[in-house]
This record gives sequence, C-alpha cells and structure tokens, in this order.
Amino acid sequence: MKISADSRFSGESFGWRQFKIGFSIGARNLVKPTSILRLGVIWVILDPLILAAIYSFLFSITGRSSTAGSIVIGVMTLRAFNSAFRNGYSMNLSNEPFPLKHTSTMIFMTSAISTEFLTALMIGISGSSVLVVIFGAPIMLLPTMAIFCCSLSLMGVGLGMILCPYVSRIGDLGKLLGYVLFLSFFLQPCLYEFNSTSGIHREVLSYIPFTLSVEYLRSLTYGTEYPFEPIFAFSVLSVWAFFSLIGYLTADKERWRATSWS
Repeated sequence: MKISADSRFSGESFGWRQFKIGFSIGARNLVKPTSILRLGVIWVILDPLILAAIYSFLFSITGRSSTAGSIVIGVMTLRAFNSAFRNGYSMNLSNEPFPLKHTSTMIFMTSAISTEFLTALMIGISGSSVLVVIFGAPIMLLPTMAIFCCSLSLMGVGLGMILCPYVSRIGDLGKLLGYVLFLSFFLQPCLYEFNSTSGIHREVLSYIPFTLSVEYLRSLTYGTEYPFEPIFAFSVLSVWAFFSLIGYLTADKERWRATSWS
C-alpha cells in the first residue's frame, strides 16, 4: 500500500488557502496554553522587559554609561533575533500538523514563520511602547522598532534553518549553539553601545546585522548620529538576507529527507 500526500496540502502552488492554513497554525502555536505558565504568551513580552530592567539597575549602581532606554532597545531587539534563530536551527522538520497526512512545506514554513513574526511584532511594539511612554522616545520608534524586530526574526529563522539538518543529526551542535547565543548577549552591543567598543571587537560587530539594526534604533531614539554609512549597512544586511534566503529555499529538500513520506 502506497501512502501519498493529501492533495489539499501538497502538490499545489502556494496560494491564499495555504497561507491561511499556515498562518492559523503559527498563531495557534503562539497563543496555545503551555504547561503551568498561567500568563502564557505574555511572557514573550515580560521576559526581555524584566531582563532589561535588571541590567538597567545593575548598570545604574555600577556607574556605567549605558542608559536604561538603550539597554531596553538592545535586549528586546536581540531577543527577537536570537529566539527566531534558535527556533530555526532546532526546528522539527519531520513534524506533521495533520496526522497521517503530509503537510506541504509551504504550509509548514508559513506556520513557523508566522509564529516567529508575531512574536517579534509583540516584542517590537511592547518594547517601543515602553520607550515612548517612559523614556520619551519619538513616536516613530513604534513602527520602526516593530519592523526591525520582525525583519531580524525572519532573517534569524532562515539562518537557523541552514544549520537545522546538522543539529538534528548532531545533538551536541545544538548545545554549542545555545552557548554561542548566550555569549552573544554579552559580546554584541546589547548592554552597551557600539561606540564604546574598539579594535577587532568593533570591526567584527560592524558586520553583524543585530549591530546595524540596534544602533539605528538608538540613533532614532536619542537623536545621535548613526555610526555606519547607509550603503555599507544595506550591503551587509543584503548579504545576510541572501544566506537567510538559502535556508528557506533548502527547507523543502531537507524536510523530505527528515520525514518518512519521501
């Protein structure tokens, strides 16, 4: 007996119907109840805000120059990227939302992207709202931070998916990547500004998409000069976006390898 994919969810071009199915699955994954966490999806917002508050307090009592608003921007923006990247490389490619039916990669990817996109949107809006209401940031930060968080999220998923096949075969790689993300919290200009760095550290940071994004948000918030040439920033982000696109384009091949439907 040959098992074949359901024609409603595979073997057809990507259209509005598939988008709606994938988006509804992604939204459900975001808001569905989880274990004993009564606040559920609210923790998506509370986690980075609490973390930013803790580090703002520590920086204030140690006399460091970084302001609370700058730290909030860094923590919230990095959270949007790191969360998407982690979920990208740890994605279960053999997952089937519909039992006994192979779900098309388009629906599968739309659901995964929707979850990360909505998460980043919530992070961007909540973070910028805090900055506007409490720190007096310009109102333009609201849409700008949301756009940057969502863009970094989409980039993070694609880059993570490049590593996903290797992580699924070598579990230790996922553990190492977790430590890399932990270090990135301190090595990237999250708790401090790019202008406070120097040497090789500064040179490396200038080629990282998070740095280019977070420094633009800080320049918009405080009215300071953006430390990068627009052409340079656009070129670097374009290269990272290209690699992210590769992750998305190879998803179908890697997913068929990971499932029993192939």
